[in-house]
Amino acid sequence: MAIKWKKYKMYGPKKPGKIKRCWWKCKEKMTTMRGLYIISLILSFFFLFSFMDMVSDGDYTSIAYFYIMGLMNIIFWVYLIKRIDKDTSAPFFMNWMKRVDCDLLILFYAALFIAAVVFLLTVYYQLCVPIYDWEGYYIGTYFDSSNFSIILVPMILVNNAFVMIIIQHLKNPELRKATFCKRMLHKLQNWVQEKNRSYQKKYQFEKKTSIETVVVSVLLVVIGLLSMICVVSWGFSRLFLCLLVLIAATIIFIWIHYHREFLSDVGILVKEIHEVSTGNPLKSSAIPEDSMIYEAGEDLTHVFENLSDSVQRQFQSEKMKIDLITNVSHDLKTPLTSIIGYIELLKRTELSDEARDYVDVLARKSEHLKNMIQDVFEISKATSGNMDMHLENVNICTLMLQTMGDMQDRIEASKRSIKRTMSAEPLYVISDGQKLYRVYQNLIENALKYSLDGSRIFVDAYAEGDKVVSVIKNTASYEMDFTEESITERFTRGDINRTTEGHGLGLAIVKSFVEACGGTFHIEIDGDLFKAIVKFQRYIPDESEEVTQELTELHEALNQALAGEEPAIENT
Repeated sequence: MAIKWKKYKMYGPKKPGKIKRCWWKCKEKMTTMRGLYIISLILSFFFLFSFMDMVSDGDYTSIAYFYIMGLMNIIFWVYLIKRIDKDTSAPFFMNWMKRVDCDLLILFYAALFIAAVVFLLTVYYQLCVPIYDWEGYYIGTYFDSSNFSIILVPMILVNNAFVMIIIQHLKNPELRKATFCKRMLHKLQNWVQEKNRSYQKKYQFEKKTSIETVVVSVLLVVIGLLSMICVVSWGFSRLFLCLLVLIAATIIFIWIHYHREFLSDVGILVKEIHEVSTGNPLKSSAIPEDSMIYEAGEDLTHVFENLSDSVQRQFQSEKMKIDLITNVSHDLKTPLTSIIGYIELLKRTELSDEARDYVDVLARKSEHLKNMIQDVFEISKATSGNMDMHLENVNICTLMLQTMGDMQDRIEASKRSIKRTMSAEPLYVISDGQKLYRVYQNLIENALKYSLDGSRIFVDAYAEGDKVVSVIKNTASYEMDFTEESITERFTRGDINRTTEGHGLGLAIVKSFVEACGGTFHIEIDGDLFKAIVKFQRYIPDESEEVTQELTELHEALNQALAGEEPAIENT
């Protein structure tokens, strides 16, 4: 008993009576979609008959009955619209008609409704005519209300079924969007796009442009001639003239629309070219397949892919070269160190003057080879980005003075004079002091080695906006027929005859170290004047940092003085 009345537990554990059970059963059946459909048929039938009674009799009772039935139908259909998507127990025709598109249902229902109205009006005016006997008395009509009920019942059945199906489609987003017109339009659009894609791939850009220009021009000329004929000749109607103008306006509108799309695609292509020129990746072009310049976008994608592959291969080749140089340089250090050690041992032994001269030559050449290997090793590290950097606050003026102070003996032996022009204020940069020391040492060494005998070397350091610029100038002792790119390559020397010592790595080291420290290095050649220019971003410390820097420099100078060395800091 508990299981049998489980669904009525909300009404209490007591078994309901027969009247309640009958009421619950009727309520359960009539609130389903099938029951609501039957109720809608009954209400619609009574509403139409009340309308017919009101038209035929016209008394107050029939009018009141008509309004009551109309109000009941409105309330019922509002309730039905709310329940139509919540109840799954729909009549068979609602499940079967789900496969029909919403717009076709509405169109078919409208056609049936118009046909039914026309049929009813025809029946009413043709058959509902009065009949009189031989004596002229009214005896009825050919078509009375009982005959109307026979016609209205199937009409109401079909009408309410269609209304419920249409409401179901309109309330369901999936059924509402699945329309016949949209599907046909989508197929037509796909067909047009496919034809357009095949057309765009079939002809070149110049051919497509000429074809479209000729077609549009011919159409406009033909329409213009027909319009002139319409204006001159009275045989044509104004409607035909308006139709021609409308066609011409449509052609112009379509041409403007495609021209705007073409300009938009050109803008996309220009943007992609700019992205490629700046080094940003381009996986695929965003130009659609039906565009006139689709092939140009594809070509740009292929160019970027080939360029990326070429850069990748070049990068791998350069990396292999750097690794090879680094490994070879490292492998040569050990035997070279042993050779230098044995040369030092030979110097300590008793040798003849001629043998000692040979040992001295071996010592110089081995030391030169050691320095060259070390330079190659450092260039490789700087180029590969594996160089250890110790960034600090560096005063360029002090560093250059210290470099020239350490090279004082070399400067005096070269019989050249150096004229320096330093900024009165300190010029600080954030860089590696040891690497910059090597940079200026190489630049001054290069100027001493390749400048004209007895000439002066100019060393300048100054601020230029937010940059710190250091320039080393000298007059060359030979004809400089090289470029900046070639002279900064490894093992490249400006002195082609090689009348001076050197291995062609000095400026290559300078360029690698400066770029590794975050600066720029370039060369300017003006006749016999050779200018090496180094630029760094200027750093302006606060007062506490500046005082600390000055104390550090003073402490280093004091330590050098106490050690018996010449102070590195000179007054400018």
